[in-house]
Amino acid sequence: MRYEDCVRGLAVAWLTCLSLCPVRASAQAPREGGVVFSWVRMDGAESCPGRAELAAEVRRRLGYDPFEAPFGQSLEGVVSRTDVGWSVTLYNRSATGTMLGTRALESEERACAALAEAVTLAMALAIDPEAALRAPEPRPDPPPEAEPAPEPEPEAIEPPPPAPEEGHERVRLSLGAAGSYDLVPGIAAGVRLGVDGPLADALRWYGAVLFWPEQTATRDDASFGIGLTTFSLGLCAGAQLDWFRFDGCASVDAGAAHAVVYSPTPRAPGQRFYIGATGLARLEARLFAPVWLGVFGGVAVPFIVHAYRVQGRPGVVFQPSAVAPVVGAELAVRFR
Repeated sequence: MRYEDCVRGLAVAWLTCLSLCPVRASAQAPREGGVVFSWVRMDGAESCPGRAELAAEVRRRLGYDPFEAPFGQSLEGVVSRTDVGWSVTLYNRSATGTMLGTRALESEERACAALAEAVTLAMALAIDPEAALRAPEPRPDPPPEAEPAPEPEPEAIEPPPPAPEEGHERVRLSLGAAGSYDLVPGIAAGVRLGVDGPLADALRWYGAVLFWPEQTATRDDASFGIGLTTFSLGLCAGAQLDWFRFDGCASVDAGAAHAVVYSPTPRAPGQRFYIGATGLARLEARLFAPVWLGVFGGVAVPFIVHAYRVQGRPGVVFQPSAVAPVVGAELAVRFR
């Protein structure tokens, strides 16, 4: 069947429907002026073509723009979703509001767009039947898609050097202050210099020098001072979590205790060999790379406990404690 025969058949069906509609005009006068077109999509019909799309298709069918002022006719369309598909009702009115006819269209297609062809043909027949029966202008070809511009090649960026892993520094140096009780007479303050480094996994070696200056004490009428210098070598085991590190350390200590008696005359004055052991727990927090602040506490255990006497005085004027508490704080720098 030729296109012209198909269009004429649809036109006859449209005119027949108008004659059967309950609300109609006895005869449609020639169109005077433009057409006001309104299009309503009910709930559920949001996927149907919009007013602009339908108006553009009607212009293509008629070969001119019927939607220009002055207006002499109005077309109203309402599309809704049904149980089986889609339903469209078109209302054709004159400029004075007189109903010229209605048209009902239905579709059982899943997509509402399938109904657009019938709606635009019905509108064109209602506006200008003669122009609607002519073959419509061909749809313009879509503009060719522009070839995308080639993407610029990314600039080669040298990756930054890998950051050193936490807990794998080569050496750690520390300097701090320490305090003890009865390692030398009474409560004493000393200076501690330490160094340590990794051995395997959580195990570290460490060495330290601890200097306790002479601590002056008086017993009866005897006045004396005792100091201590020790060298330590030991092992630490611990773990690090983000900005904190905890270690438990044990060392063997060797050094010399030096005694000075101011009055009266000492018995066996001079240096005393010192050997013992120290156990410490140390907690550190990183202030900023690579500086850490730590505190420690533990006990010092002399293996040889010397008794200090003054000539002409009975008894012992000082004897170190068999287990002396040691505490302190230090700043450490970790080198990688």
